Formats: sequence, structure tokens, C-alpha cells
Amino acid sequence: MARLLTRYGAGAFRILQLIDRDPSLARPVCPHHECLEAELLHAIQQEFACTITDVLARRTRIAFSSCQGLDLLSTMMRLFQHYALASREAIEQQIEQYQQFLARGLVFRPSLVGERQWAKVEDARRE
Repeated sequence: MARLLTRYGAGAFRILQLIDRDPSLARPVCPHHECLEAELLHAIQQEFACTITDVLARRTRIAFSSCQGLDLLSTMMRLFQHYALASREAIEQQIEQYQQFLARGLVFRPSLVGERQWAKVEDARRE
């Protein structure tokens, strides 16, 4: 709760309301982050984040962490489909754009990410 209040101020109560309506949103997005699914949904609904890159790079900064958000792309896909009513094709395009974003930003910094994540970024660059 303290982390949510520090990060969102009074907006933390909106996140708690989301969790109250759907307790599954209280799950952490992946083992590398304290960020909850409700925070991703808050970014989409309350902060009007329109893309996966916007949520992961600008709203939560997860893109700049050890997993770069690659471990939670399926969660992002589910949230955008269910709550933003985005089509699967549109979300897949967003995922591709996010991978390109990561590839451009890490081209000179492979030592900052793990071998597995770097391989995913390299694969996205080749496509």
C-alpha cells in the first residue's frame, strides 16, 4: 500500500478499487517487479496509455528493468483485449513495435540484459 501511495498519491485508491472489483488484478505482473496487474490497467484506463510501449516504457518504466517487460507481454495482451477492446491483430502489431523499441534502445548495451532477453531482442531486430 505504501508503494502505491508513494507512486500514485490519491490515485492509489483507484487501483485498490480495481482490485476490489477483480481480485486477480492484485497479482504481480512478473517475478521481476512489484508492479501489479491493476497498475497496468490503471495506466490504460485512467492515464489513457494507448500502446504497450506507452505502458511499459513511459507509465511503469518496466521496459528499463532486467526483463524489459518481455515476460509480461501475454498479460499486456490480455489486458488490452479485455479492457481496451483492442483486436488481437492490433495488439500483435503493438508487441512488434515494442520489440523494435527495445532493439533500438539496446543496440549498444547488450551487457545490461540477460542472455535470454538479449536473444529475444536480437530475434525481433532480424524480423
